[in-house]
Parts: sequence; C-alpha cells; structure tokens
Amino acid sequence: MQDFLSIYEKAMRLYKEMRYTDAMLILGDIEHSSRIHTLQGNLLKCAILRDSGRYDEEIILLKKIEKEFAGTNDAKGLTELYTMMGEVYSWQGDNNTSLAKYLKAAMLAPT
Repeated sequence: MQDFLSIYEKAMRLYKEMRYTDAMLILGDIEHSSRIHTLQGNLLKCAILRDSGRYDEEIILLKKIEKEFAGTNDAKGLTELYTMMGEVYSWQGDNNTSLAKYLKAAMLAPT
C-alpha cells in the first residue's frame, strides 16, 4: 500500500504542475501492475480529464466510478464524486440530474 501512496502523491504533484499526460500514465501504470483501483485515484483521473477539457470522457469515468464505489463507506470521496458529477451535468445543461447529484453529495458530506 505504501508504494501506491507514494505513486499517487507523485501523480498528484504532476497534476498540480499541469503535467496531465504524465500523471495519467502513472495512475494507469499502478492500476495495471498492482490491480489497485481506488476511488481517489479515479477522482484524480477525472480532474485531469476535466482540466484537459475532456468532459465527455470525464462523465463516462464518473459514471463508472459511481457504479463501482457507490456502496463504499468513503463519505468524503463519494461527496467529491457526486459534486464533480453535479458540475459536469450542469455544464452539459442537464440541470435535473445535476441537482440530484448535488443533493446526493450534500447528504453524504461529512460534518
């Protein structure tokens, strides 16, 4: 697990440096080599897609993450997931779905 954390931190640094391709490659490598597939790693991928202007790919990944992680107890991560989904649906003009995702985020938000 320590290896994953150090690699995730490296990917986060690359993301902050706007080195999106490098960050995505690192995240993909860790998933393929170790079969570790985490909510936070996937949310970082979504942020990279968003900042790269790849909104259609982002929403596809967000939906996949929702299916995979909806039953977990990670309230913080799920709040972030549903907030991101609300934002993307809002940008796409789907206000009903956007509101539903924002409400889901609000209900899960840790206090």
